[in-house]
Amino acid sequence: MNTFLNKPHLLKLLLISVVVLTIGAVVGIFIKYRNTPPHVQKVGRTATMGGKARLALGKIEHTATRNGKKEWTLTAESASMMDGKRKKMLIQKPSVVFFLEDGEKVYLTADRGVLDTVSNNMEAIGDVKVTHKAYVLKTQRLVYLHKKRKILSRNPVKIEGKKFVLRSKSMVYDLDKKTSIFEGRVKGVLYENIIL
Repeated sequence: MNTFLNKPHLLKLLLISVVVLTIGAVVGIFIKYRNTPPHVQKVGRTATMGGKARLALGKIEHTATRNGKKEWTLTAESASMMDGKRKKMLIQKPSVVFFLEDGEKVYLTADRGVLDTVSNNMEAIGDVKVTHKAYVLKTQRLVYLHKKRKILSRNPVKIEGKKFVLRSKSMVYDLDKKTSIFEGRVKGVLYENIIL
């Protein structure tokens, strides 16, 4: 009986071929998938702000630091990196915590926003609220300038506290100095405790 399995040199050649093909397949699979991060989901184009998103992400968190100190932390439900020369990210339901020198915090929320990932400047749009201790600022649009650490709005603003209500056409809040400047038709009401 002269079969294929009885010839040792053919059996060796078959086994070597199987081993080489298996090693080749493993190397090929490794090369194909080595640069793919785990849990990556392919995302289609997202039309936002008239541009095309290059990348769309689910819940995100981004922290800006300067000289090793945390200046603010942003969380958002979703984000889309926009095409273009400037690296801008469209964010949905942003929530920002600004950290002040004395350890206090200022909180910002909005319907949506735009983060410039190069400068760390932000724009908050739609039902914008800034909360610090006992007061809340409300407006429809404001901008945060990272290098200057200032929040400004060219839209009408309303600030409410326990003892006052203030309205103006625009405002600037300096996070480092904790000072505000209101301009344009500034109106306010102060409440006092009246004891009879």
